Amino acid sequence: MLLHTVNTQYGENIWILLYGIISIGVNLFIMISGYLLLDKSEKMSIFFKKRIKGILPLFIFFNIVYIFANKIKIIQGSQGKEIVAPHFWYIYMILGLYFITPWLQKVLKFAKKETFFVLILWFLCNILNPHLIKFDLPRIPFSHFPITEFIGYYILGYYIKVDRDKIKKIPFFIIIAVYLVGFFISAISTKYVLLKTGNRISDFFDKNSLGTFL
Repeated sequence: MLLHTVNTQYGENIWILLYGIISIGVNLFIMISGYLLLDKSEKMSIFFKKRIKGILPLFIFFNIVYIFANKIKIIQGSQGKEIVAPHFWYIYMILGLYFITPWLQKVLKFAKKETFFVLILWFLCNILNPHLIKFDLPRIPFSHFPITEFIGYYILGYYIKVDRDKIKKIPFFIIIAVYLVGFFISAISTKYVLLKTGNRISDFFDKNSLGTFL
């Protein structure tokens, strides 16, 4: 709620402070889903019956409601005309993750180490590279890596669960330190661009930004 209501009404510094704290919300929702689902072993039909059946009918119904209530219009996108309710983006995304979950469950069961290596590549290409590009810094010359966006956070939730005993051994002050490093990367980067260009951008609080990841 705070993410969708806070703006510059309290000044730029308060906006940066609050955004730096709350920008992790969506990522945590996705990681919780991966934590709860990816270590299970279910038949595909059972999995879809449990999850998709409860979401898809309501999702379709309320999309139709918004269309006929003229709350949304036909949007001219890069791929042509689309009829969409933009505020339902999360449902489109989570349904996509659900559709590939039975496959991911099998992959993680038999290729845990190999998948962690893919997760490292996902971080380098999807999280670190975009941050380096914004500041015109040397970057990894590896474009169009096929594992992108939120799937990395989804899989991270799985590793947090299966390796939770190891994670519990990490001193709490280190966890707080990493969180603060992420916060300051987002806040300082945003403030730097604001002072340098006069533009207030939220790119450094984006769900796939380096600071938010940390």
